[in-house]
Amino acid sequence: NLLVVHKENAADQAGSVLEVGQPITYLLTYSFSNDAQGQTEGVMLVAAQDRVLWYRVSNATRNIDLYWQWVVGNTITGLTYFTVESKDYLIVSTNQSSHTGFYTLNIYQFELSSREFWIAQRMQLEFPCAETTLLDTGRDLILAVPQNNTAAIYTFNPRADNNDYLRFILKQ
Repeated sequence: NLLVVHKENAADQAGSVLEVGQPITYLLTYSFSNDAQGQTEGVMLVAAQDRVLWYRVSNATRNIDLYWQWVVGNTITGLTYFTVESKDYLIVSTNQSSHTGFYTLNIYQFELSSREFWIAQRMQLEFPCAETTLLDTGRDLILAVPQNNTAAIYTFNPRADNNDYLRFILKQ
C-alpha cells in the first residue's frame, strides 16, 4: 500500500491510501498539462515488480485514479521521466538479463492522453542498472548509466542530429 499526503499551507494533510497489491520498487512523480481540461495534473508512476502503474492526480479534487498500466516483463528498479521537443519519454531500468546474458535499458516514448507507448531505444548493458541520471544541458541530453564501478555516458543532441527520433550514443 502507498500512503499519499498533500501539502496545504505548508502543512502536510492526510491523503489517501492506494492499494497497489504488489511490492513497490520505485516511485516517480511529474506534472502533466491536460489540454483537454485546461489544467495541470500530477502524474504518479508506481513501479510494482514488472508493472508501471500510472495514477493521475486531479489538482481540483485531489482524487487519485489509476489511469493506465504497463507490463514490462522484468522487475523494475528505476524510472526516469524526461521530455524532448514536446515528446514524453520514460527510461525503465530492470535487474534481469536477457537470454544473451546482457541487461537491457529500455527508453519508451508515450502519449499519455491516448494511452499509447512504444520503445524508442533499447540499450544492451554488461551489468545491471538500478537507475539512471539524466542531465539536460540546453544543447545535449546526457544520460549516465551506472555500470559496475563506472558510469557509461550517452549523449543525444536533438537539434544537431536532425532526427525525428531519439538516439542516445555512447560517448567513448
